[in-house]
Amino acid sequence: PHRYRGPARRPTVGAPDDRSPHPRHRPLLVRPCLPVGMDGVALDVHVLPPKADGSGASPAMLWFHGGSWTEGTWWQCPVICESLRGHGVTVLAVELRTGNRFDSGPLDYLDDATAAYRWVQERAAALGVDENRIGVAGFSSGGTLALMMATRGIDATDSRPARYPSAVIVMGGCANPIGPEEDGWFRRRVAEHGNPADYSPIDRVGSGQPPLLAVHARRDEYCSHAQMEAFVARYRAAGCAADLV
Repeated sequence: PHRYRGPARRPTVGAPDDRSPHPRHRPLLVRPCLPVGMDGVALDVHVLPPKADGSGASPAMLWFHGGSWTEGTWWQCPVICESLRGHGVTVLAVELRTGNRFDSGPLDYLDDATAAYRWVQERAAALGVDENRIGVAGFSSGGTLALMMATRGIDATDSRPARYPSAVIVMGGCANPIGPEEDGWFRRRVAEHGNPADYSPIDRVGSGQPPLLAVHARRDEYCSHAQMEAFVARYRAAGCAADLV
């Protein structure tokens, strides 16, 4: 199997990461974990096939777990993953370098997610998925990560426009993680490497971005519902499809 290894990097000492899913999740993993690997760390993409048999390649969604950029693991997924599989979608649950294990920040997560997306797209035929129908979804910090991919795209250069996921589902993500309602952590960590506004989804909205479904609690204490409303309004104004529920 393909494995990319960058410069060696030791995990920092922190809280242990429980990689053993709850028993009711274990039967979902019926195909091998597929190593992606970033920065010397072998990361796995867990392939959860559709429940319904279908002919031809299936659509796919990469799943990014939550955990406030600090903790969490691939099998922590609300009802959405089961629902997607029940509707004929292959779910690809992505391991991420959590902050409690690697002292990582949002841009490390973005590197992991981008590497996983490329890896899946390059091996779409072997995975039984349609390379033109690969979306991203996430909860909490994973939702913010999905928004970053929706608005930044993948592999953009001066001479080549960005490629975007085919669809995006966001649950409780921060549309404006550098906004006045947030605690400043995202801004500080991203500022170590670049301009935080370059990575704030609400500041990156433009035409041609993928259809998006945002699920957000009105009294969310961590990510502002008002900012998500503003994001969706701006997204629609740019001519992009978006629903907020």
